[in-house]
Amino acid sequence: MAPADGSFLDTIWARLLAGFVALVFAGLLAWINRDALSGPELATGPLADCLAERLGDVDAMVADGVISDGQAAQFRIRARQLCEQTFPSASPPAN
Repeated sequence: MAPADGSFLDTIWARLLAGFVALVFAGLLAWINRDALSGPELATGPLADCLAERLGDVDAMVADGVISDGQAAQFRIRARQLCEQTFPSASPPAN
């Protein structure tokens, strides 16, 4: 135990206060980054149908040997962009 004439920083109350402040800031950090910590929303409705069709076509082209894996990655990006532009109200909001 600290002597009676010790500073406040040597007491248990200072340590409890520091722990409380650390928890508050950890919670604040988690709250600010809640969108980054949670997974993306899944597409539904016409957007999901469009994505399934377009990405299925890309997978079929890879299976047939028409395009390489590197090209397939670019095709998937373009397919997602096309579907999100075609069905903008169905797409999840961008951050």
